[in-house]
Amino acid sequence: MIRIFLSIILILSFAFAEKKTVPIIIESNHFEYFNNQKLAIYKKDVVVRKGLFILYADLMKVFFDQAGNIKKIIAEGNVRFKKGEYSGSSDKATYEADKDLIKLIENAKVKKGNNVLEGDEIDYYLKEEKAIVIGKNKKVRTIIIPEETKK
Repeated sequence: MIRIFLSIILILSFAFAEKKTVPIIIESNHFEYFNNQKLAIYKKDVVVRKGLFILYADLMKVFFDQAGNIKKIIAEGNVRFKKGEYSGSSDKATYEADKDLIKLIENAKVKKGNNVLEGDEIDYYLKEEKAIVIGKNKKVRTIIIPEETKK
């Protein structure tokens, strides 16, 4: 049981962890910024890069605090991410900077090779390296393929 839990935590921590000093690059076919609301909206083929982490979505809303730092990100439509051998997908994803929390919402899946973690929602607290997988409409599912031991 401990090995399963550690495998899940490793999948999530390697997939999402990046240093805060690494620049974030956001590209899309359409961009709107609303200064009064401190809101940026990216539409159509949105790609976000931060170091080795790449996030794709159809629509992304980025909310800023008064100092111009990212407060919250909402990604919607065909959300996918990749970092090295880690990948994942969901219908929607959010990032809350104050909690250092990433939520994959609806049809959430994280993969490393053949290992898979699935649920209706995956909440991952980056600082704590804590994952909570919620099955609202279906059971949470974990597939762990044991590695062959070398002799």
